[in-house]
Amino acid sequence: MIRINLIPPEYINKINRRVMIAKIIMITGGFILVVAGITLYHYSRSKKADALLVRKEAEFKKWQKKVAEVEKLDAQIREVENYLSAINQISKNKFLYVQLLQDILEDLPPTMWFTSINTNNQGSKTNIDFQVKSRSALDLAYWINYLEKDKKYSDIEVGSISMAEKEGQTTYTTFIKVAYSR
Repeated sequence: MIRINLIPPEYINKINRRVMIAKIIMITGGFILVVAGITLYHYSRSKKADALLVRKEAEFKKWQKKVAEVEKLDAQIREVENYLSAINQISKNKFLYVQLLQDILEDLPPTMWFTSINTNNQGSKTNIDFQVKSRSALDLAYWINYLEKDKKYSDIEVGSISMAEKEGQTTYTTFIKVAYSR
């Protein structure tokens, strides 16, 4: 088969040039549409992020006020705790002597009494020196034994026991030194 081309080559070149220009325009247009689509997508995301940022900043300001209130309350709580701590430190030893006397007198027999009591605080221990008199040697021995067995008392030292008789009654006198722990 023989083919005869009756179309002049300039015309074919012109058509090919137009096709090429159309292809370039189509590719450029497609590229521009893709870039425009991506740009619009990112622009809309940017606007959404800006709106979210505005909402979050408003919420942050609201919470920032609440945080400031909480910090004020924490400061007030610390101030009250410091105040209470100071009161507790002041009153810690306030009732020491009442408690000490209650503990010493807890099991004191009725035939015994104190003639002198001296105390010396040393941290959590209180050294007590006292002179005690008794009308019964058994009661005195019982009470010294009670002090030795009670865990609140340590380092017990009993001085010499003297005996005196007056009007038919015997009185025993001794000096006792103990360390008292609360």
